[in-house]
Amino acid sequence: MKNIKDLIGLINEFSEQVFAANPIYESIGRALKIFYEALHSKYASLFILNEETLVFDFRAVYPSIAKSLIIADFNRLVDIGVVGKAVENRDMLFYELKNLEFENSYYLLFPLLAPNSIIAIVLVRLESKSELEKELFLPTLKFYANLFSFLVRNNQLENSLDKANSLLEQRIAARTLSLIQGKRELQEILDSIQSGVMIIDTLTNRIISVNPAAANLLEAKYEKIVGNAPSVFFNSDEEKKEETANYIKFSRNFESEIKNSKAEIIPILRTSANVTLKDRKYRIESFLDITEQKMAEIALKQSNELLEMKVQERTEDLQILIYKLQNEIKEREKAEEKVREMLDKEKELNKLKTRFVSMVSHEFKTPLTVISTSVELLEQFYNSFSSEEREEYFTRISKSIDLMKSLIENVLFIGKSEADNLNIAPDKINLKNLCSKVIEDIKLTLKKRREFIFDYNASNTHVYLDEKLIEPMLINLLNNAIKYSEEGPVELRVLENCDNLIISVKDYGIGIPAEEQEKIFEAFHRANNVGNISGTGLGMSIILKAVELHKGQINIISGIDTGTTFTITIPKSNIMS
Repeated sequence: MKNIKDLIGLINEFSEQVFAANPIYESIGRALKIFYEALHSKYASLFILNEETLVFDFRAVYPSIAKSLIIADFNRLVDIGVVGKAVENRDMLFYELKNLEFENSYYLLFPLLAPNSIIAIVLVRLESKSELEKELFLPTLKFYANLFSFLVRNNQLENSLDKANSLLEQRIAARTLSLIQGKRELQEILDSIQSGVMIIDTLTNRIISVNPAAANLLEAKYEKIVGNAPSVFFNSDEEKKEETANYIKFSRNFESEIKNSKAEIIPILRTSANVTLKDRKYRIESFLDITEQKMAEIALKQSNELLEMKVQERTEDLQILIYKLQNEIKEREKAEEKVREMLDKEKELNKLKTRFVSMVSHEFKTPLTVISTSVELLEQFYNSFSSEEREEYFTRISKSIDLMKSLIENVLFIGKSEADNLNIAPDKINLKNLCSKVIEDIKLTLKKRREFIFDYNASNTHVYLDEKLIEPMLINLLNNAIKYSEEGPVELRVLENCDNLIISVKDYGIGIPAEEQEKIFEAFHRANNVGNISGTGLGMSIILKAVELHKGQINIISGIDTGTTFTITIPKSNIMS
């Protein structure tokens, strides 16, 4: 079909034919033809939902091709869940079935909707996807599908009405008797009715007449039936008496049982109606043998149970398959996660390598330059320099060597730490003296005087710690405090509580930004507010490792331009013996 105008014209023509009350099979054929021509498809087919089996049954196809091919296509879409998805979404669905050996297949599914249910599905197999790109074609076809739903639903309602009419025939027969005057006319009508009919005098509660159909069903002669109470033949269930009374009161169809002369129980479909004939009240019982129907119901029930078992088996197979797929997915996810971790680790190593090269080139450059320059000057002007000048250059060389030595020791410390080759060897040390020594050593390296506040307020001066770990920890803490605070005192305090030894270092410098505080313990990381202050980014890593090896913890309290306090807590249980 070339354009939307042609499609709308066909739909209007179809609407006129529907309301012109054409035969349903002709209307369905025309409806499918519109789907076929609008989309240049291979075929357009109709599957109607069977309300009893809840299975979509093939109804029609245009053009006329092998029914088995259409059903095979539909069942394939059922098996892969496409039909279920269309039913669940209650909307048009396009599906492309990929085929590695042949060309792909393209399908459009149009659910035909009732107010609260789905009544059918139109399955269209397309030649290609190109027809889907035409503007307004699909929305118009969706509208047309709703019109088609109206046609199919009307057909279903007509069928339901026919069934209901057949059930009403018994009730109509019973009620018609109330208009008959005279016993003769009444008996003639009774004799002509195929259903069993029994007339009961409600005053005496006795049977006054039955028709031949009732006598045949009861396998008794007319004389043996008349005069008996209805309870002789109708099974009386005490639990259902009230329910039966309501059926009789409102003249409704209901299932019951009747007992024949051989005491055999026969299932019946029963209707009771109260009538008044010549000012006397009667109850007319009309009943139909439904033995064959009951047998069919039992067979249907068994068939449904068998179907449920097959569905359950299929469901269990699917669950096993899903379980296997889930395990496979989990294993694949684990492998992917492992690869990601390895990639992240490789990236981190590359980042560390870059930082290390940058640090070495920057931090080693200054002392090497000092050493190189001092050596050249001493070589050229040694005899010209005074002893004080020579001593000054030698001191510069010595300090530069000490600085490089410190840098190398820090790098080796971190290397051992990352390789898990760093062991702790606690020994009894005088912590108070060690703190004092570290402070004095640092003072000797300073170019200008700084104030140190040292307070040792622990009960024991001798504790079991690894001096080779604690000393660099203290040196790095104090050096950082000096480096990042131009003025103000640096405070070192040692105290204790019931469970822990506490070491704190406080300065009044530039502080550490809140977002950087978790990162400063990473090797080579430096906060973004340090500016031109030199540093390797290794000090905090060394501090953290020393604390962790002593089973301790470190806490930071810092504010921009207000200073920083590092507090280290080490359990007493680890240092007293």
